[in-house]
Amino acid sequence: ESQASWLDAVVPHLAEVLQLEDTPSIQVEVGVLVRDYPDIRRKHVAALLDVRGLRNTAARQEILAVARDLELSEGAAPSPPRDRAFFADIPVPRPSFCLGLPLLLGRLPVSRLARPSVACLPRPRPQAQR
Repeated sequence: ESQASWLDAVVPHLAEVLQLEDTPSIQVEVGVLVRDYPDIRRKHVAALLDVRGLRNTAARQEILAVARDLELSEGAAPSPPRDRAFFADIPVPRPSFCLGLPLLLGRLPVSRLARPSVACLPRPRPQAQR
């Protein structure tokens, strides 16, 4: 068992973001995460929304705007001490884009698929200006 009791709430908060259905509730939970764990960044929230399977661009932008606004408002606030940083140590890979490929890729019966097939590819890196 960890002696870092300040971490006790992080997993329930993450689980709430994954389980909640409506955008305003997810925004509130993201706000709580940003408030309680100021080292969380938009890229972490975006990765969490990817895990959640939220592909609706408008809803994603609304949720990410909460993280952005809180990041900016707390920009002048000092970073949490190193021993109280959780998300700072979690690398986030480059964003990817996913394509729904319903049953085009496989010959598996529908009963074996938990959900339609999805193929995710890394976003291309921006080309350097010459």
